[in-house]
Amino acid sequence: MKKLCTVLTAVLVLGLSVSAFASQFSNSLQDIINDKNASLSGNTSNPPEVAVGGEDIGSAVAIGVPGSSSGNTCDNADNYDEVCPYSGSTSGDEVYSISGVSGQITIDLCNSGYDTKVYVYENAAGNLIACNDDFCNDPSGNPYRSQVSCVNLNANSTYYVVVDGYFGDCGDYNISTYASTGCPEVCDPENCPPNAQLEGEPVCGPNYVDSYNGGCNSVPVAYSALANDGCTTVCGAGGNYTFNGLSYRDTDWYSLSLPVACTVTATLCGSFESLLYILDGNCGPAILAGPAFGTAGTSVSLSVNASGTVVIFVATSAFSGVPCGSPYILSVDTGTCCSVNANESTTWGNLKGLYR
Repeated sequence: MKKLCTVLTAVLVLGLSVSAFASQFSNSLQDIINDKNASLSGNTSNPPEVAVGGEDIGSAVAIGVPGSSSGNTCDNADNYDEVCPYSGSTSGDEVYSISGVSGQITIDLCNSGYDTKVYVYENAAGNLIACNDDFCNDPSGNPYRSQVSCVNLNANSTYYVVVDGYFGDCGDYNISTYASTGCPEVCDPENCPPNAQLEGEPVCGPNYVDSYNGGCNSVPVAYSALANDGCTTVCGAGGNYTFNGLSYRDTDWYSLSLPVACTVTATLCGSFESLLYILDGNCGPAILAGPAFGTAGTSVSLSVNASGTVVIFVATSAFSGVPCGSPYILSVDTGTCCSVNANESTTWGNLKGLYR
């Protein structure tokens, strides 16, 4: 695996509450749910007595690739729901179908007027192949819009795209489909380079208190200091845990000090559904790049031109189902790349004892 270069330092800032930063960076599922609930449009579904086109899979409206359509879900019944990662939606949903298409595509609901959710079934309801709730903002900056990218289609299958909403929210939506570009490459999150630095955080578990590198989620605020050798790759771990019965995720925050402006590229290879941001050095942080979502065993990257303090945020996108200690590899490139011989790599299994 290529080892990428950076100069990184730690920044320690004293005591900030959860409310002091945008909740999408929180380690608490309840924080994000509270923020989503506060952002609801206020619209409620009023289902029709007679099903209309697109009401369910049986009446799905065909959409091409590329293609676009629009509508309003407030007059639709609630026929489907998937956990990605929130369950219990009572929103009306509308269904589109895609047939005879091969390749990787993007389905985009970013330019919509409410807290959307989108998911894709292959051939039948329940055969889920893609799902997203909160990927993007609308053009005005309102959060919690949805997009799935690099969805792999086979021309011999029919795919059903469900336009849904969070927690009963409904409204106007705009959907577009197009071929994906820059899809992530397959990677091995357990193939840790021999000269990489180990994150060193204790493995999370029930009632874990993250005071190690939880960034704005730690009290006091804590970032990881990486080796200041201009060439650092980190082998770390994430996961989910419960605290007093509530769901949390391990969030890891790495700071980088840039004396002059340069292009920073962060690349993450996770063994789980991963979430990557590049932020400024504040709590609450401004987003410099992201979010970027990665699937297990694929790499995802973000780039930004920046100077001063930059923070790289790594976490699972899920709040349950990811065991504590699940490995990832983070590399950061500030313009000068170094490489290592892949044959010299050490497996994560050989490093777990050192890491833990």
